[in-house]
Amino acid sequence: CQYVSVTDHPDGIDQNCDGVDGEVLNAVFVAKNGSDGNSGTIEAPMLTIEAAMAKAETSGLRDVYVATGVYSQSITLVEGIQVYGGYSSDFLQRNIVLYETVIFGQTFSSAKPGAVSAVNITGAAGSTVFDGFSIFGRNNIAAGGSSYAVYIRNCDNALVFSNNTVQSGAGGAGTDGNDGVSGGPGVGGVAGESAFGDSSQNCNNLSYPIPRSGGAGAVHSCSFGSGVNGGNGGGNTCPDDYNEGPVSYENGQSGSGTGAGSGGAGGW
Repeated sequence: CQYVSVTDHPDGIDQNCDGVDGEVLNAVFVAKNGSDGNSGTIEAPMLTIEAAMAKAETSGLRDVYVATGVYSQSITLVEGIQVYGGYSSDFLQRNIVLYETVIFGQTFSSAKPGAVSAVNITGAAGSTVFDGFSIFGRNNIAAGGSSYAVYIRNCDNALVFSNNTVQSGAGGAGTDGNDGVSGGPGVGGVAGESAFGDSSQNCNNLSYPIPRSGGAGAVHSCSFGSGVNGGNGGGNTCPDDYNEGPVSYENGQSGSGTGAGSGGAGGW
């Protein structure tokens, strides 16, 4: 190791030669085999990132270093604390691809809307850092529900969010919209034609005068000269009263010849 500086921000080079990319004495360590009851040193890492951030804040330490693994927890960043993933399980190497560090978000709440949330982070530029994680938002299938992998609100350049892979979960289907307004009245239909005989006091004044004769019957003669014609159809008349039955003029006439049939009764 070639000593460069006492200050060593995780950047791929162990600049202070303490065996870790970063500062061993200025950080709280987190690992999958850790416990939140531990001191948070490299020999006794903690288990959850939020507990480690709280420990760093109360202890006046700058960083939190997180070893590879899947952390099923939602976290809210703490102003002034720098959090780095991508460490090997012994923290002696850091490679965010080889030692992937995953945060898998849990149930949504107003306090923690995202798998990673940052709200009202201000201060010196770059003083709060979140670097080197794969972040997955939880599915939220409630009607109209949203899935946030990362939720950032009211933060300035104090927050640095870098070298992270972010994947949101599935959101819920939207709720039905309001009913549309009623359409305007339709255009009026065209007036119907007058009924046959409407407003006429004398059926004889109609364009087709009444009474009218029925159609003529068929004409036919037998070989011996006797006519066997069909009877004429009944005519039609203008009734004197509403719903008055047919009169004889409206009955069909009998055919001619021996045994000819009688005409049918007129219809109503």
